[in-house]
Amino acid sequence: MNTNDPTDHADTVDQTEPDESSKDNDAGQAPRDVRHTGHVVAAVVAAIVAVCASTAVVRSLNYRSNLHETALSTCQTQAAAVDDSMTALTKAIDDAATESAYTSDDVADPNTLNDLEDMLTRANALPDIPACQATATTNDLLDNASRLEIYNENVENLTRAVEIAQKAVVSSHTELENMNQ
Repeated sequence: MNTNDPTDHADTVDQTEPDESSKDNDAGQAPRDVRHTGHVVAAVVAAIVAVCASTAVVRSLNYRSNLHETALSTCQTQAAAVDDSMTALTKAIDDAATESAYTSDDVADPNTLNDLEDMLTRANALPDIPACQATATTNDLLDNASRLEIYNENVENLTRAVEIAQKAVVSSHTELENMNQ
């Protein structure tokens, strides 16, 4: 047996080179495994992109929902503070009822009566309190929360002004009584 004789190995097929029939059938085409791998890779990439996109949408919706809830909560907190301040203002107005009934003959300085009357007029002319509706937009809630904060500061300042004006009238009344003795 001669190992250099090609006829001796006729039943052995060389695996490194395809036979002529397979070259003719697959001419110009990638092997079948490569074509399917490309489709699988494309499908996996598309699935990853879809998952990322849906995650981004869900996070965006959750962020907006949380922002809206925070805006509503902030607005409601400011509204509660205004309610407390309005209660204090109402009490100050009620406390000043006696002094507001005085005339210029009842006090040493009639300007104190004018000051008290001005403060009571301002207190009765306050604008409407901004509302915090859950159905409002997030921007409207944030705007109203800011307005409520300013409104609250104004009510607190007005309450102090009414109290000071009332005390000034009391002092002026006491001063007049002391002068008349």
